[in-house]
Amino acid sequence: MDGVGKIIALTAAYLWCIPYDLPLLNLGFHTGYSFLGDRMVSQAVTISLGEFLRPVLILAIEFGLIGSSLAQLLSDWRSQSHAAPTRPATRARLASREETRAAA
Repeated sequence: MDGVGKIIALTAAYLWCIPYDLPLLNLGFHTGYSFLGDRMVSQAVTISLGEFLRPVLILAIEFGLIGSSLAQLLSDWRSQSHAAPTRPATRARLASREETRAAA
């Protein structure tokens, strides 16, 4: 699962960077005056595939990285849960408790 989440996130990030957008529905043209260019300009108003695909790609990146992080945390937790606890202060405290019990 660790590698799959990273692959999904990287693939979605690369797809997100593609600058091409496929128009699905042409809603018409708008003509207006451009103050900066000091001339009339026209603009095509369309509904495109990128408007729907980009939010899905962002979620795929987020969930891919979340899944990868959780898989790594679970792997680390499983590897540490089988190891013996190494806390010298606790061992010293337990040894001193046993000595006081034996002396009593």
